[in-house]
Amino acid sequence: MSVAREPAPSSSAPKITFEVDRFEWTADDRLELTGRWFGVRGRRFLRPTLEVVVDDVNRRLLALLEHKPWTAVDGEEWLAAFAWQGDPIAAAAELSVGPDLAVELPAPGMAGRKGRMGPVKPAAGRAGTSTAHRADKTPVQRREARRPRLETVERELGTARAQAQRMGEELDRARTAFEAQTDRLRTELTAAEQAKHRLDADLDEARDRLEAVEAAADRQREDLRTERDAAVTERDAALAEARQAKRDRDMAMRERTAVEHERDAAEEARDRVIQRSDASLTDAQATPERDDAMSERDSAVTERDAGLVRRRTVPPIGGPPAQGEVPVISLSPIVPGTRGATLGPRLLVFVVLVVAAVALAVLLASAIF
Repeated sequence: MSVAREPAPSSSAPKITFEVDRFEWTADDRLELTGRWFGVRGRRFLRPTLEVVVDDVNRRLLALLEHKPWTAVDGEEWLAAFAWQGDPIAAAAELSVGPDLAVELPAPGMAGRKGRMGPVKPAAGRAGTSTAHRADKTPVQRREARRPRLETVERELGTARAQAQRMGEELDRARTAFEAQTDRLRTELTAAEQAKHRLDADLDEARDRLEAVEAAADRQREDLRTERDAAVTERDAALAEARQAKRDRDMAMRERTAVEHERDAAEEARDRVIQRSDASLTDAQATPERDDAMSERDSAVTERDAGLVRRRTVPPIGGPPAQGEVPVISLSPIVPGTRGATLGPRLLVFVVLVVAAVALAVLLASAIF
């Protein structure tokens, strides 16, 4: 670590020294200086300026604004960074932080960087003579040499003051706009809080309605569950009745089948009775003809007997017949139609059988249907 010390231009001021901790390139386009100031209490630094001689040309670099305001505290770390254009070189430099405060610096070194960096080019001509040449100058000559730079610094200071004034005006405008925006935001916040209160009230009301709806839904659900249980009970009863009805129907079908068999048997019996009745009717129709024939025969016999009676001699009552008379046998006359008297009971039996068959058929039909 190198140490560079430069006395202040004024003999009445305390001795000011600067100890260099690090002066190196941290990138191809960035040069950083880190150190500690001593004896700078009460001093205000301007924007640091770095002068480097490159190929006999004095290059002046202004510090980057990222470390502004470059306040120096005795013994504490102080940092300034400078933008660099071109290849890194090894040349002495001079740091100026005020009109009467400048420090000679050693040649910058190389910091550890990622990637590959090109070779360091030494400054031509003045690399070894710059410090000795400056050492030959008196403080007055140095001040005279720094006068153009002082004028430049004063111009920069005026520009900085004007810029600071503009920034102050912009700050006032920004503060006014900020206050107006703050008032507007406060108004909006108040309106938002009122809207929030209304929304909270609406939310509470909606929550109450929701609870009421849920309670009604629970009651309705319970009623529906009760109705469902009753419906299930009725369904089970209906199923039991249906099963019983099915059993009754099966039994009725069996009974119907049995009745149909009985009906068929009754119909067969009826057919047999009808056949017998038809046969009886046929016999009844043939009987009058036979009776007529027998009546005619009886009439003929009666007439014959009557002729015989007319020809005979009637003996005295109670006496024997006369000699030579033919005894007459008295026959009772046959009344025509006396054999037809047996037909009545047969017709009565036939009518009774027909009535019984009809009654049996009616009973079978009522039992089936």
